[in-house]
Amino acid sequence: MLVLSHMYEARINAEYIDKAAAVSKLIAAMVDGERVDRYLETLETDEEYERLLKIMWTLQEDAGVAYIYISRITPHGEIFVFDSDGYDLGKIQSLENSFGDLSHDANIKIINHLMSGERVAPYITNTPEWGWLLTVYEPVYRADGSVAAYAGVDISMDEIMQERKNVLTMVGLLILLVFSASIAANLYVVQRYLIAPVHMLINHMMNYTPENEKPLLKLKQGDELALLEYAMMDMEDRITNVMEDLKDAEEVTQIMVDTYPLCCHIMNSHGRIIDCNEAALKLFGFDNKQDYMRQFFKFTPKYQPDGRYSREKARVLLRKALEEESFGFEWMHTTPDGAPLPTEVKLVRVAHKTDYLLVCHVKDMRMFEQMENKIHELEAEADKIYYDALTGIYNRRYFDEHLEQIVKSLSRLESSSLSIMMIDIDKFKDYNDTYGHNEGDNCLKAVAEAIARSVTRDNDFAARYGGEEFVVVLPGTGEEGARKIAGKLLENVIQCNIPHEKNPAAAYVTVSVGVASGKADYTKPAEYYIKAADELLYYSKENGRNRYTFGTF
Repeated sequence: MLVLSHMYEARINAEYIDKAAAVSKLIAAMVDGERVDRYLETLETDEEYERLLKIMWTLQEDAGVAYIYISRITPHGEIFVFDSDGYDLGKIQSLENSFGDLSHDANIKIINHLMSGERVAPYITNTPEWGWLLTVYEPVYRADGSVAAYAGVDISMDEIMQERKNVLTMVGLLILLVFSASIAANLYVVQRYLIAPVHMLINHMMNYTPENEKPLLKLKQGDELALLEYAMMDMEDRITNVMEDLKDAEEVTQIMVDTYPLCCHIMNSHGRIIDCNEAALKLFGFDNKQDYMRQFFKFTPKYQPDGRYSREKARVLLRKALEEESFGFEWMHTTPDGAPLPTEVKLVRVAHKTDYLLVCHVKDMRMFEQMENKIHELEAEADKIYYDALTGIYNRRYFDEHLEQIVKSLSRLESSSLSIMMIDIDKFKDYNDTYGHNEGDNCLKAVAEAIARSVTRDNDFAARYGGEEFVVVLPGTGEEGARKIAGKLLENVIQCNIPHEKNPAAAYVTVSVGVASGKADYTKPAEYYIKAADELLYYSKENGRNRYTFGTF
């Protein structure tokens, strides 16, 4: 009986607990604590959330587990973040329904451990709703080492618990039968006082099974030896099935690890690699695991980018991982052809027998760097659509799109002053006709630069409105500030000292300016403000040019 009990404990450990622990560690390694905090705070999902949920569904099906989830234990209940059975983000389940038929003291102990961010040993419960369940929790850590939630895996134990009960009962009765028969000399006594009652007990036990609700076999008087032979054969078949199931479970676990998209390998507490997945072989260009485990450390440069000696830094990080359970860092590897391979590494400490193992997840950062570079390129290309190709300042498109946004933004503030300037180069057509289009382009560039120098605040901007016309937008600026900038602008253009013999206002290039100030009102269209400044520009031209005219809107 003791041997059978140990055999079933070993089977539960190997076939169920190890598998559940592997799945829970895999799930915990795929999400960080800060992300869990954000989901519970906002109760909003994103693409990464949906991707992780799909992976959980796949693992649930491939690994043959009943239930996969990530939850946080609080005094108010178990709050679900991810759930393979369809619980919504933020769903709360009563703690009384989370821990089955455990005693009150055991319940309190587990709950206190979970709420304190401590590890909890795997436990088996018998629940009214789901039957026998094995539950394994793996902490999900934040960057500072605190526990944000737990990755939980439930595996149905109904089949093995029923089998264990039946086998132990049968073997106990058989032992009783053999022992009693060996000390009984009188067949009549054995038949009347031992065989018959045992016969009745066994027949009653065999009259029901959960699968078919039919007897496994029919017993007749005197068939006890046949029953013993059948029991031994059945036990041999069951042991064979257990070994095959264990082998299948190991293969499924290996498939699950090998199909994990990130490079993953396992090290012992001395830093020696003892296993790896297919993604690791692919990342470093190996054909088999033996070469990977033997040559992996050859693909590390002598020094890391921070100037530290790689071997010494690796020893320090290894000790830290064994002390802190889980942490991440950046590490520079090299490819087989010597090219730099920047990576992000996460080490997770796992208890194994009397020692620890380290599960190492390696993320290739080259792809992310390429994506960042591409994003920067796209942003640079996008910025070009807002700049005037000739003068280098903002263009009409930028002005049109941002003026409306500025008006709406200022309308929500108590101080909603806004000033707009419309600027026109005096007699620019005559300048072009006299000096040529090349000099005309140079003139536009010089005037644009002078206007841009007149605008110094971050929120202010100048833009080319079209042809020889420019516009300046001054958010939060009233009459006094607008007048100062207009005067400075006129002076900056004059200081360019560009000859213009056809200009009636001066012998050099000048500009006329219309300045409109007032309160921003989002009910008014952008054209309202432009028209006000344009009308004032007309007055500047009519009154001799090389001046600004101020007004309000």
